[in-house]
Amino acid sequence: MREKCISVPFPSVRRVLSRLAAVTIVLSSVVLATPVYNTSVDSMDWSGSRTVGSPVGGLGSTGGVFPEGSGIAWLILNNGDGTLTYTYRFFSPGVEGQEVQLELSHFILELSQGCNDEGSGCVQGFNGDVEYNSAWGSSPSNPGIPGSIYGIKFDEGQAEYTFVSNRMPVWGHFYAKKSDDGMWNLALTGLEEYQEDTLYFIPRPDTDQPAPPIPEPGTMALLGAGVVAMGLLRSRRRA
Repeated sequence: MREKCISVPFPSVRRVLSRLAAVTIVLSSVVLATPVYNTSVDSMDWSGSRTVGSPVGGLGSTGGVFPEGSGIAWLILNNGDGTLTYTYRFFSPGVEGQEVQLELSHFILELSQGCNDEGSGCVQGFNGDVEYNSAWGSSPSNPGIPGSIYGIKFDEGQAEYTFVSNRMPVWGHFYAKKSDDGMWNLALTGLEEYQEDTLYFIPRPDTDQPAPPIPEPGTMALLGAGVVAMGLLRSRRRA
């Protein structure tokens, strides 16, 4: 009895590549669809800004003293001792598009629950009055705020707010008020369309990530010597 040999056609290279491309697109869409709220902020984003409009600046407002072009800028610096310095600056477009400082009535910054008290170390060294609350939400003192913020309220009417924290930055929310108007990051609305892009958040201190200290000069020297030694070993092997 003859055995039948069944031949299975092998897919072409073009077909294999097209299938791999389709799988890659699907996987990429899954990654892109991951919510960014409360995720770590890359060091490249430790300085940045958000604006109202223009055309998609990441912020919403009630208008008034917060017209298109108004916004918030931030700068985060590692102090090398296990703490970070956070600075938030508010501005308006001014005349002919020139940014000018925008002094607020108050500024609310989201904090994780473990940061929401004076002894947590999340906010240190701010020269002014602050209030902690579990739910800063809609009220006459927060016009237009689209959601609730668990965090700290800086009561000082300033254009720039600076403090020291022992926590690393993650993406979160804020709200600013001046006169009878408010401004906020669009992800605070809770709408799904704003939850998958860092553009709609700002960096703020986290609960569970203490700031790592920068290595001391002696440690850096040892690391440098190690790199040089590895290079010499590679050179000998090649020789």
